[in-house]
Amino acid sequence: MNELQALATFRAAVAAPLPAVRAAARDKLLVTIRGAGIERRQRQMPLRRLGLALAAVAVAVASALAIGTLVDGAPGVVERAQAAIDPRGRVLHVIARVEGSGGAVSVGESWVRPDGTGRTISRSGEPPSDCLASPEALRCYDPAENVIDVYRYFADAVEAGRRYADLPGFRVDQPESIHRAFSAGYARLVGESEIDGKPVYEFQLAIPFIAEDGEATPQFDDVTSPALFLDRETYYPVAERFPDAGSTTYYETYEFLPNDASSARLLELDTKPGARVVVHPVGEGPES
Repeated sequence: MNELQALATFRAAVAAPLPAVRAAARDKLLVTIRGAGIERRQRQMPLRRLGLALAAVAVAVASALAIGTLVDGAPGVVERAQAAIDPRGRVLHVIARVEGSGGAVSVGESWVRPDGTGRTISRSGEPPSDCLASPEALRCYDPAENVIDVYRYFADAVEAGRRYADLPGFRVDQPESIHRAFSAGYARLVGESEIDGKPVYEFQLAIPFIAEDGEATPQFDDVTSPALFLDRETYYPVAERFPDAGSTTYYETYEFLPNDASSARLLELDTKPGARVVVHPVGEGPES
């Protein structure tokens, strides 16, 4: 796993349902950045790249094929998908269900601004986890204690996030990323299929490979490249499958909302009066 892949996992886990997932992803990213070897272990993919980035990462995209190679010769599939998923300054609203390889299921909802900042509520536990994510920190509200915990990232992680913010991919915490990917060779149309009876287009997503000079190029393979399924009518994401993790994220809601006052209230923590703010030491996560 290179630095970029570790970043994707980290960004995906920023809004992960379980604090331990966020902490593990953070540690993996920092170890990778520092050049140490890390053991590859099975990942629990949170609300991709809910991701938001989760993971990061996730996360989990541009056509690497010419238009002439589209399934059944259908013209314009890539162009229509690219137009549909363009956020155009709007707020992305997602409700996602993640089914892990071991049968674990997590559900969450997120609202993400064009700049990647946003709010995620994990509805898999009691009480639900309600967090605001920014490039520098994660702010989570504990209703039982009426406390807002502020978890600040190491400078290495913040810098890595900025360095790769503009890379193509599919990351819910970067709504522009999927649109950018469909114009940069990071997705190729594989075919047509169905997800829960819904007709979809199946795309294979590339993993960015970073050369020593910092140049990123798309790399496709059947082991690490996620499969993204788009609704054949709306061209919005329906599901994303991660072959290396053995998990699938299902998007029960994927829509864009106006970036105005009506959405602003959805991007705030629901706190009780008198909530206390606790700022934790840099690098200290929820499970530290």
